Amino acid sequence: MKLSVIMPNYNHGDRIGNSLTSILDQSRSPDEVIVVDDGSTDNSREVIQGLMKRYPQLSLHHHEENQGPVAACNTAFRLATGDYIFGFPADDVVLPGWFEQAEVMLKQHPGVGICCGDYYMVDVETGKVKEMKNGWGKAPAHYTPEAFAEVLKGWWVPSCASFINRKALKTAGYFLDDLKWHCDWFAYLVVAFRYGLCHIPSPVIARRRHEDAYGTQNRRDWSVQSQVLRQLLERLKSPGYRDVLPSFIRSGAMLFFNNEIDRLVMTEPEMWDMETLLLAGLPMNYRHQACKQHIDDMWKPGGVIENEEKIREALGMLG
Repeated sequence: MKLSVIMPNYNHGDRIGNSLTSILDQSRSPDEVIVVDDGSTDNSREVIQGLMKRYPQLSLHHHEENQGPVAACNTAFRLATGDYIFGFPADDVVLPGWFEQAEVMLKQHPGVGICCGDYYMVDVETGKVKEMKNGWGKAPAHYTPEAFAEVLKGWWVPSCASFINRKALKTAGYFLDDLKWHCDWFAYLVVAFRYGLCHIPSPVIARRRHEDAYGTQNRRDWSVQSQVLRQLLERLKSPGYRDVLPSFIRSGAMLFFNNEIDRLVMTEPEMWDMETLLLAGLPMNYRHQACKQHIDDMWKPGGVIENEEKIREALGMLG
């Protein structure tokens, strides 16, 4: 079995060395590591080239001009030759033993779409570390596509902590440009719903949380985010992805977008077709329940009221 690693990079010269070392020094070393530098203006290339002298499986490719993370990832995916690909950010760290664990699971379940683990999230502002659990079970497990649709329960497949089947990803269309910062969310779920998933319920990477990250920053602009969501819904209803549409509905996958989906669908009557409403149904139900809970809480008897006498006086003034 051949394992590939791809890494897009843009001006992470201060961190990419640690990230690559955490990959290249794994107990099960990857067969190839492909870095696509997306027009960096810092010392990234020098750092990578220095490591290439020590690690022959490391290679560097670059875009003359910055094209964005989606284009950089797709360039790397098309260059990769492994049976499975691990796509990883240039400023995060892989924990020891991850590749070895993944290979064991992948060999036990030939042809599976994805093998993923849990991860640590490190807030760059506060330094606080949070363990992010997928919550699909306490023991390593393999899920068929049908079983995975039942256990997902509105979560997602963390692409940063996953090996993905190269041929399955190609069939899914790699990362779709029009889905922008949600392209990995979409591609990894499509592959899991077609080919199944293996899960290792322990952290395998540590990732940094940035408020100015590509997805975090851009989805705040509703004029842009709403258009991306329209494209996503249209993709799911298109002939190329209709086979996984029932799994997206059954799994509650659209809960990932919380109130963004009902905000979009309920304000645009042209989207009131049955398929879209089924996709949006669970997020809307959760939102309705939250609203009901809020109203119920409003009517509960309160505790001690501060300044009660002043309030009574004010009420008396109202007549």
